[in-house]
Amino acid sequence: DVERRLSVYERIGYKVLFVSALEGQGVEDLRALLCGRTSILVGNSGVGKSHLLNRLGQGEIAVTVGNISEKLKLGRHVTTTTTLHRLPGGGDPAYLIDSPGARRFSIWDVRPEELKEHFVEFIPYASGCKFSDCRHLEEPKCKVKE
Repeated sequence: DVERRLSVYERIGYKVLFVSALEGQGVEDLRALLCGRTSILVGNSGVGKSHLLNRLGQGEIAVTVGNISEKLKLGRHVTTTTTLHRLPGGGDPAYLIDSPGARRFSIWDVRPEELKEHFVEFIPYASGCKFSDCRHLEEPKCKVKE
């Protein structure tokens, strides 16, 4: 089910990695992708961002992580500040920012008719829509939806 839900991102050109900090799955692929870049870990509280940073840190980075809640099957909110870490390893340096978890995500000060302009993925297709004011929701002959 996860593969199916994420396949939409692959179809529009994003590289999708399946990574597990607990099992080590995909960690080396992620490390290779991070080389030469500064990246940030963003997500809900307790999903394992800091645990992933520790795994990528190969024992040289040891940020505090919380225990997993038996009831919720999620980690507990522990990270309270944003910190920059240089990942160990050869080659181009990789910098990773660990950030506190978000409880909710909202888009402020964007009117519904402007929302489409905030998705770079739409650019190659939007000019092909039948209507110039297409919102890419329910309009017929929408190239973004096709």
